[in-house]
Order: sequence, then C-alpha cells, then structure tokens
Amino acid sequence: MSYQGQVKINGQPYTGTGYFKFAIVNLGGSTTYWTNDGTLSGEPATAVSLAVSEGLFNVLLGDKALDNMQALPASVFAGTERYLRVWFSTDNATFALLSP
Repeated sequence: MSYQGQVKINGQPYTGTGYFKFAIVNLGGSTTYWTNDGTLSGEPATAVSLAVSEGLFNVLLGDKALDNMQALPASVFAGTERYLRVWFSTDNATFALLSP
C-alpha cells in the first residue's frame, strides 16, 4: 500500500534521512492490527529509514524489501475504521507521533 506524507520541523520542510514507524490501529488506538516491525501493541520498536526531500516522503507499507518492514496482509482491513499512525525521528532515537 503506497503512502505519501509531509514532514515539517518548526514549520520548515525537512530534508534528509527520516526514520519512521507505522501502525494500523482502531479508532481509539487501543487495538493494533499491524506495525512495520511486527510489534502488536503501541509504538513499533524499530524504524524504517526513508529519504525525505523538501518535507516529502513516500513508502510502500508492507514492502518486505525495506529493513524493519513486515508484510501487510489483506486481513488487516477485514473490519471497519482502520487508522494509520506514523512516528518520525531525525536521529532514530527520539520519535514524535505525527498528527494529520
């Protein structure tokens, strides 16, 4: 599944290597259906490294060719109301949950 987003730091588009964590959850976030690294509750333990150019990034969720990315099975979407959570870091140490 292709996902594209934008990252700004202090209102300015970020350029460089970005570290991202992804999770598909229910409305309240109390149930996790999938994460990029297979952690099935809360924030994933490991991140996916992606190039970010002028704030823009693109990733294929479930692309096992990427380090720390698990397959995204169709069963994740068997129910209703699925939401994507994205965490971002510039240093692969301190992550912030992004908001739409």
